[in-house]
Amino acid sequence: MPGIFAIFNFFSVWYYGVAGYLEPIPQLYEAFALVALYYYLVALVTPYEERREEFFAGLERKKKYDDPMSKHSGGSLKWFWGIHIRVFQILPSHFATTVAKEILTGTECPLTNSYQTAHTILNVIESVTTIICIFGIIAFYNRLQPSLKPHHVISKLVSFKTIVGIILLQSSIITGLAEHSIIKATKYASVVDLDIGLLPFITCLEVLIFSAIFLWAFSAKPYRRGGNRAGLQRLESVGIIAPEQHPEAGSVATVKEPLGVVRALVDVLNIWDILSGIWLIPRYVSAASKE
Repeated sequence: MPGIFAIFNFFSVWYYGVAGYLEPIPQLYEAFALVALYYYLVALVTPYEERREEFFAGLERKKKYDDPMSKHSGGSLKWFWGIHIRVFQILPSHFATTVAKEILTGTECPLTNSYQTAHTILNVIESVTTIICIFGIIAFYNRLQPSLKPHHVISKLVSFKTIVGIILLQSSIITGLAEHSIIKATKYASVVDLDIGLLPFITCLEVLIFSAIFLWAFSAKPYRRGGNRAGLQRLESVGIIAPEQHPEAGSVATVKEPLGVVRALVDVLNIWDILSGIWLIPRYVSAASKE
C-alpha cells in the first residue's frame, strides 16, 4: 500500500496536469486493501473455503447487551453474511465515487465552488462507507479475538488508516495555512506548487517511514517454511478448528514449496476472489432477509 501511494503521488508531483486524476486512485486501492485484510482474517479462522459457511453456521451465538431478541448478534451464519455485506459494500461505493471524481476533474475547474462542494460530498460518502467497512472488520475481530490476536490485526488495520488519516489532516492544514496567507508563493515555489505539488511531495517522503511500519505489521515470518503448520496448530489450540478439519496438517504437504516469483505475482494480481465477494452481496442480502 505505501508503494501505491508513493507511485501516484510521485507522478502527481512530476506532472501537475494529471494530479487531479491520480489523487482518487490510491483511495480506491485502500478499499481493496481493507477487503483483502478481511479475507485474511476469514482465512485465519477457517482456512478451507468449502467449509467456511459450515464453520460460521456452527459458531456459537452470543447475545448482545443481554437482549433476548438479538438472536444472531455476534455469531451464526447470518452474522457472517452481515459482516461480509458491511465490508464489501466499500468496493462498489468507492468505485462509483472514484469515477465521479474523475468526471468532476475533467469537467469542472478545481477552484470553483461547485467543484469544492461536489468533491466534499464525495469525500463524505467515501468516509461513511469506509467507517462501515472498518466497523465490520473490527466486529469480526472482536468475535474471534482468541485466534486472531496473535496475528497483530489491530496494528495492520491502524497502519492502513494512518496513511490516509495523515494525508487528510495535512491537506486540511495546508489549505488552512494557504487561506490565511501563512504559507504563500515565493520565487522558489509558485501558487500551483503549493496548491497541487506540496501535499504529494510530503506524502512521497512519509511513505518511506510507513514502508518500514508495514514490514513490521505485515511480517513475512508466518509464511516462511513451517509457518503454515504453526498457524494451524494455533487455531486448533484455541478451539477454532479441530484436527480433522485439516487432515494434511501433520504432513509435509502442508508446508508448500515456494510458487516462484512469476506464479506468486500472478496469484497476487488475481482479484477473482474479491470480485466473487462483491457478487455474493445480493445473495447474502436475499438469504439474510428470508431468515
